[in-house]
Amino acid sequence: MTPRTRIISLAAGGAALLVLLIVATLYYRVPWTGWGTIDGSTSDQEVRVAVLLNLTGPAARFDAPKQKTIQIAQERIAVLNPDLPLAVRVLDAGGGPEGATIAVRRATEWGATWYLSGTSPTALAIGAQVRGRDPAVVQLANAANPDFGPPRAGEYRFWPDWRQEARLIVSHLLDKSMSRVLLIYSADPYSTALRKELRAGVADHGVALTELQFDPAATPDFRPGLIRATNDGTDAVVVFGLPPGLTALFSQMSEAGWAGTTIGGVNTNIALGTYDELNLAGPLWLVETESMAKSPSPDSEVARFRAAYQKAFNEQPAFYSLYLADALYFVAAAMSVPDAPRQSTVAAANAVTGFSGASGQIRVLPDRTLAFRMHLSRVR
Repeated sequence: MTPRTRIISLAAGGAALLVLLIVATLYYRVPWTGWGTIDGSTSDQEVRVAVLLNLTGPAARFDAPKQKTIQIAQERIAVLNPDLPLAVRVLDAGGGPEGATIAVRRATEWGATWYLSGTSPTALAIGAQVRGRDPAVVQLANAANPDFGPPRAGEYRFWPDWRQEARLIVSHLLDKSMSRVLLIYSADPYSTALRKELRAGVADHGVALTELQFDPAATPDFRPGLIRATNDGTDAVVVFGLPPGLTALFSQMSEAGWAGTTIGGVNTNIALGTYDELNLAGPLWLVETESMAKSPSPDSEVARFRAAYQKAFNEQPAFYSLYLADALYFVAAAMSVPDAPRQSTVAAANAVTGFSGASGQIRVLPDRTLAFRMHLSRVR
């Protein structure tokens, strides 16, 4: 074979290979963005999402339902965007900081660029092990930093905005001219931030606010405060907290004979069954997200997600288990922008201003906190 023939042969072979590549790309619908990679992400690569949950240990009863909602979210996203090469790996971060550290290391070795987590130790491990070294990753946490300060660069927090929640409750107290209020809140960061916002909201409106704080891991005795509230004409008991404190609170309300108005933050929904079992006399008002509606709009993602979850598990999802599912919808929204694969993961995340998830329509605020659609309604 002469040199010229060899060149012609190689050119023909290269052309044939290119034709085969184009045909395969069209046939298998593989996204194509070019030969190179920019910031470690191209659309012909998997979008790797590590979900770090406590599937063992004391927190497992809260994180196990989140694994189910992640599964349904992945199925729904595949329907909504079948061309998105989304790869999700759930890792057990149980066992406290040590378990979180091991899970984060495994996620890093796998090559994750999106990290979803559900507890503070895990969120801190991600921040210390990954984001400090690699600013290209994005952390989506359903957990607080100990100081509950603003989200750091590349960090998003998936829960209802406590400021929004407090404003709804303050508006209700003022609209109903409630001047004597007993506030009972747990010593977790979220409830403490809610308390601060509530205090600021009623400060100049003549509302006498009495406060009781409790450890969310303990079973406190609220009865003395509730008996005083029953006898001194308190207009409402406002509750922010987590079980088992909420379960104990409702039981002691019944024992103290509380028949006034009770107003609860979003998390109070967790103990709603206890409230019903005790048949408490007073009205109950709760802050709710779209996902808590009894009859969401049938063409909404809330309704479609709920139907898929019911079909798979023969039950309805717990509202608190939906936030990490929302985080996965956020990843899909970021990576579905036409030029997202050619920019960094952080830049793609920053471009998202709103999306529809398992909890409904969610806006992303400039400080990277989330604004869920919420309302205060009488549920009992």
